[in-house]
Amino acid sequence: MDTQKLAVRFAVASAAMFVTLVVMQIATGASQAYFEVVHAPGTYAGRMLSHAGWFRIVVALDDIFVGCYVGAIVFSVLVLPRRAASALVMAGGIMVGLLDLEENHHMLALLRAAENGLPVAIGDLVRRMDLSSTKFGIAHLMAFFLAFLVPGRFRAARALRAVCALQLPVGVAGVVWDGAILIQLGRAACLTAVWLLLAAVIAQLGPAALAVGSGVPVLFPGTTRDAAG
Repeated sequence: MDTQKLAVRFAVASAAMFVTLVVMQIATGASQAYFEVVHAPGTYAGRMLSHAGWFRIVVALDDIFVGCYVGAIVFSVLVLPRRAASALVMAGGIMVGLLDLEENHHMLALLRAAENGLPVAIGDLVRRMDLSSTKFGIAHLMAFFLAFLVPGRFRAARALRAVCALQLPVGVAGVVWDGAILIQLGRAACLTAVWLLLAAVIAQLGPAALAVGSGVPVLFPGTTRDAAG
């Protein structure tokens, strides 16, 4: 399978997995978002224990989601024109994936400690919020820089650039005001739109995209020769 098709399929899979995780966490109460911020240690441990079964399922699915979105980012960068932001998007996507995996398995360790009757230390919860907030900050910056890689003036390209710009202030607000439900839903909607629009843009690049992997400047729909470099 060529890189272009891989980018499209991983982007669609990322959107599907993300929506599945959001719906599952709302429906079951096993919300990773709750465990990404500081709470009283006893309350934190009690909620983890009360949702232990579903929480483990959410973490397992989230690990798969990490593979999907890192694949989408890497293959998309390889297909899109080489530009100054390419390295930022690639490095940011991989870094977010690593932080996300660390988050998942740190939470599993906290759950196992609570199941064994061990106290959850406030220092662990502060560290958890610190790294989780950093993960989201890098993710929203990475999505913002993605806008600078998107070629063309066709509808999906314009929409993707607009959403990449919009999700940055919405995402930062979501990190700062973590208890604001409407902002969290807005952030989730923006990220879902980024994955779906990215798939649409990559799918429309056509045969010219095959030349990008070699670093050869190419033309895309709605671009000029100067804009394609």
